[in-house]
Amino acid sequence: MNREQWRPFLQRWSEEWIDSHDPEKDGELDEAVVRDRWLGFAQASEEEIAAAEARLGRTLPPSLREFLAVTNGWRDAGCFIYRLAGTAELEWLADSDRSYLIEIYDELAQGNAGSEEEQQDADVINEAEVLRRSLLVSLDGDAADVFLDPGEVNGRGEWTAYWLASWSGCGLEPFDSFYELMYHQYKSFHALRKPAGETKDRWDAKVEEAPPSKARSRGRWRCWPRQRNSATSGLCFCGSRCWPCSAAASTRPRSAMS
Repeated sequence: MNREQWRPFLQRWSEEWIDSHDPEKDGELDEAVVRDRWLGFAQASEEEIAAAEARLGRTLPPSLREFLAVTNGWRDAGCFIYRLAGTAELEWLADSDRSYLIEIYDELAQGNAGSEEEQQDADVINEAEVLRRSLLVSLDGDAADVFLDPGEVNGRGEWTAYWLASWSGCGLEPFDSFYELMYHQYKSFHALRKPAGETKDRWDAKVEEAPPSKARSRGRWRCWPRQRNSATSGLCFCGSRCWPCSAAASTRPRSAMS
C-alpha cells in the first residue's frame, strides 16, 4: 500500500465518516475535520519519519511508513479507535503508560501455564511476549488498542498488526499488515454505521450477486483457551462470536465475523 493508494482510500473514509456523523449521538467533530473533510493531519516529512525510526531503533514497516507520508496521525480509525499516533507519538508499548497490558497478560500466561487446555492448543501465541516487543500505534480508544509486532515480519517487510479490545474476550487479533488492520476497521465502520454512498452500494450489489453458499468460519475470531469460562461449559468470553463458541452454542452453522 503506497501513498498514492492510501490517499484516496483515506479520503473516501473521511468523507463517509463525516457524512454519517450524527451530532445527537456522536461526539463533536473537530473544526478542521469539517472544514477539510479529512480525518487525518498534514503529511509527515521524510525527515520526521526518519527521526521516528532513529528514536525507535527500527525501520518502520512499509504500509505504516507510507501512511505517515500521507497523514501524520489519524482520527477515528473505526468506531473504537479515536486516535492513531503520528511520528512523534509512536512508542514501544513497554515504554508507554499502557505497559500494564504486558503485566496483565504475563499473569494470565503464568496462571494457565501447563494447563490441559494450553497444551491442547499449541498454536496459541504468547500474548505477553508479543506485547512486550510491540509498537503502540493507537493513542486513544474505547478500551481498544492497535499494535505492530517487529518479531513477525513477512516477505514484504510488513510487521504483523494486532487489534486488542478488552471487551471482546478474543485476545490479540492478528492481521498481515497495518493496512490490513486498517481496512478491517473500515469494514467494521461500514458494518456498524452503514454510511450511504458508492462503497455501500457496491458492497450491497456484490452480496446480491453472490451465489448462496453454506456458512463457514473464515478463522477471523479465535477462542483463547486461557479466557474460557468453565461456568459457560467451555465457551470463552467472546460472546459466542468466535467459531468454536458459536458452533458450541448452536447446532446451526454460523459465519464468524471477518
